[in-house]
Amino acid sequence: MGSERPQGVKRVVWNMLMGFAALAATAAGLSAIMKKGGYPGLGFAAAYISLVLVVQLLRSRKKEVVA
Repeated sequence: MGSERPQGVKRVVWNMLMGFAALAATAAGLSAIMKKGGYPGLGFAAAYISLVLVVQLLRSRKKEVVA
């Protein structure tokens, strides 16, 4: 955002609102997964997120070695 980035109290309020929005979206997603798939669905979602995080970690380490 550069020079257009909010500063002071506006920045704090903006960050709090974005955090609330992210929390609400996460809660809605988890609720939908539980409603449609129950605990097995939640397990598959957790396994998928874990796989994404592991792959990201391995890719970032690979870049560090090459650089």
